[in-house]
Amino acid sequence: MELNPFKVKNKKKQVFIISSLLIIISLIVVVIIQSYALYEVQKEYDVIEGSVPTHMDNFDVKVALTIDGTPSTTFPEKGSNKTVDSIICDKGATATWDYEKWDIIVHNVKQTKTKCQVNFVTKYTDSVLNGNDPVLAENLIPVTIENQNGENIVKKASQKDAWYSYQDKQWANAVILKDENETYKAGEEIPEDKIESYFVWIPKFDYQIFNITDYPDLGTVTNKVETIKIRFNASSTTDTSSECKSPNKSGDIGTCTVGKWMTHPAFVDGFEGITGMWVGKFETSRDTSVSIKENEINSDAIQIRPNVSSWRIIQPAHAFYSTYHYKRELDSHMMKNTEWGAVAYLTQSQYGKTSQVRINNNSNYVTGYAGVHEPTIGYTGRSISCTTTPSACNEYGTDTNITKPWNDTTTLGMASTTGNVTGIYDMNGGAYEYVMGSMMNDKGMLTSGRHSTWNSNFIGALTYPNDDSNTNNRIKTEWTQEDGGVPYPENKYFNLYQYGPSDSGYNRRILGDATGEMGPFQDKTYDTQTRHVSSWNDNEAWFVFRNSPWFVRGSSWNNGTGAGMFAFGNADGVAAGIYSFRVVLSI
Repeated sequence: MELNPFKVKNKKKQVFIISSLLIIISLIVVVIIQSYALYEVQKEYDVIEGSVPTHMDNFDVKVALTIDGTPSTTFPEKGSNKTVDSIICDKGATATWDYEKWDIIVHNVKQTKTKCQVNFVTKYTDSVLNGNDPVLAENLIPVTIENQNGENIVKKASQKDAWYSYQDKQWANAVILKDENETYKAGEEIPEDKIESYFVWIPKFDYQIFNITDYPDLGTVTNKVETIKIRFNASSTTDTSSECKSPNKSGDIGTCTVGKWMTHPAFVDGFEGITGMWVGKFETSRDTSVSIKENEINSDAIQIRPNVSSWRIIQPAHAFYSTYHYKRELDSHMMKNTEWGAVAYLTQSQYGKTSQVRINNNSNYVTGYAGVHEPTIGYTGRSISCTTTPSACNEYGTDTNITKPWNDTTTLGMASTTGNVTGIYDMNGGAYEYVMGSMMNDKGMLTSGRHSTWNSNFIGALTYPNDDSNTNNRIKTEWTQEDGGVPYPENKYFNLYQYGPSDSGYNRRILGDATGEMGPFQDKTYDTQTRHVSSWNDNEAWFVFRNSPWFVRGSSWNNGTGAGMFAFGNADGVAAGIYSFRVVLSI
């Protein structure tokens, strides 16, 4: 029997089967490898939140660079005058720039071979700032604000262009978005409903000492309002450019005399090395979509926006730790008393409005509002029309004839620290603002507040325990952790003042805090209401003392000339409907 033809035919079939199996196995291997690679990409991004190491090609994410429009294969050095103008990714990915690690962070990587292009530009700098230009960080977006047809339009700023000019009273602004993964190109409008918080840059500066007089009590008011002389010192210094070292201590003037220059204390004493601070553009408000109680610690509820009611009924401890955890990577915290002073002094300099900002007289505590007229009298307990009684008027309420939102062209910029939309709002009127400035007790201990009912909820002494209406609590002289209290933060986050039994002990001031330097002080009576006022715009002037050991600033919407940038009052730490607070970022 002849078998050769059968063997040849069977051999061909065997080769075909083996070849097919090899092809199938190869395809399976390729699919497994690709699936594993994609898994590894996603796993790596989950682990490090999308951060791509500094080499150019990793995990199928390719990064291309341009510097001033020219392609490059290496990132510019951190600390150079280059900055990221935009990052564009394909395949649905987005990216931000980590200014601290000096690296790209890519989000939403869902496909292999994702490409991102980082465009660097030579950063614009303002020569007058002497190196203290705005410091940007991840998710802090530089913006310009311009009123167009009665609307304040916010656009992402190109950092290669002059997006601020302090000589021209155009202060730098930045925003944090509700969705930090959203991206905008330079010049593109950012819708108002996309913005979570607005901030304004306060550059580090020296100021020339103008008043070191001790004012232990009330005297006679003389109009002493003047332009405060400011100079922006080099970014590499702490306070070595000072002719007198900032004592940053209650009642102490150190080596300072009138006419000498001193680095403002907001930029030293724990914050050495910073070149400025970002200050909330408006009083802090509460995002109502976040379900919380008003008086609790919750950083998720913080927003800083115009045309919303400010967050009130919150104790200082809760306000502080809400702000502290808001943007911890940006060193967010509640404004100190000296930081308020820094904003007030810059406003009163040639780089700010150089005059009183218009009162926010909206009785619903809506942020960014401005009175149509300048009040001419202090608190009277009643609204007095400026049209019918211009010499002694004090209008307040919600009527659009007497109070206007920040975008209204008839009052545009009047309630701002610059006289235009680039400045800070609600520094006059609105709500009183708690600041981190408290008085020690007569034994030198940190204080919580007045007594067991009215206090800040910081752990500390109670300065007037016998005033407690609950007689069972009158023996309690200290607020403790067992009471639900929380500890004070580290020293750099608050100003501590010497004990005093009187609310007119102005000699306990700290230079730069815009309190005792605004003297002399006296009592003025408006109708039947008597108020302590200073020599600066007749602003209210009540120093911390035994009954009320916490500072509040700016005064309230109904206080007329008593309210203002240089107004200061005292409070016991209670959560009340008249007290709000403000956020600062120190990066």
